[in-house]
Amino acid sequence: MPRRVNNTVITLIPKVQQPQTMKEFRPIVCCNTVYKRIATILANRLKATLSTVIGEQQTTCVPRRNILDGILLMQEMVCGYHKSSERPRCALKIDIMKTYDTIKWSFLWTVMRVMGYPERASEDLGKGTLYPPYLFIIVMEVFTKLLRSQEKFHYHPKCEEISLINVSFIDDLFFLSCANVESMRLIKKVLADFGKLSRLLPNLSKSSRYFAGVTDQQASRLSGILGIPIFELPVRYLGISLTTKN
Repeated sequence: MPRRVNNTVITLIPKVQQPQTMKEFRPIVCCNTVYKRIATILANRLKATLSTVIGEQQTTCVPRRNILDGILLMQEMVCGYHKSSERPRCALKIDIMKTYDTIKWSFLWTVMRVMGYPERASEDLGKGTLYPPYLFIIVMEVFTKLLRSQEKFHYHPKCEEISLINVSFIDDLFFLSCANVESMRLIKKVLADFGKLSRLLPNLSKSSRYFAGVTDQQASRLSGILGIPIFELPVRYLGISLTTKN
């Protein structure tokens, strides 16, 4: 196949009216028709395998899963957050900087090989442009497994029975835990470790934290561990308002 089939033109589209930094641009890749057809075939094949390697917490880009499942689940999780009698709990909304160019590709390839993907296929997929969301949720699966492996992590009172730690929509994550110092420190550690492995970091300015069952003083102390501000419900998640009441 001629090398020019892979030729692409990258154009930067500003996200804001007067961009000042590279973070305020979005790269758009213009590919030729042959490249797009091949990439689409590979993307469809990858998508068909995701349900076998991605946990139930990821509600998008995976066949037979619905975005509404994540919304309804999160509504159930935050219901009752206005009650002072609730057991201590925390919902942490984290926005991951979705800059595909910063992903450490060697890390992605290693993860895909561990998941059972052929070595050549994983490296070829990393060079594509039509399936970053699929590759992104594969990387984020590592984040979930890292946190789940922490023996001292304390589950959210509604999540322990089903071993649920987070609900995800690509890079839009809601982490659920008990509201205590130990769990907050573990989340901070896992965020740092994951960042070193993948080069993906949380966007703290777009992240938020919601507490129930703790005093204002306790909430302030816990919030300071991660440096993420405290907000009160309702909050919009995937276009829907999550409230403390059904």
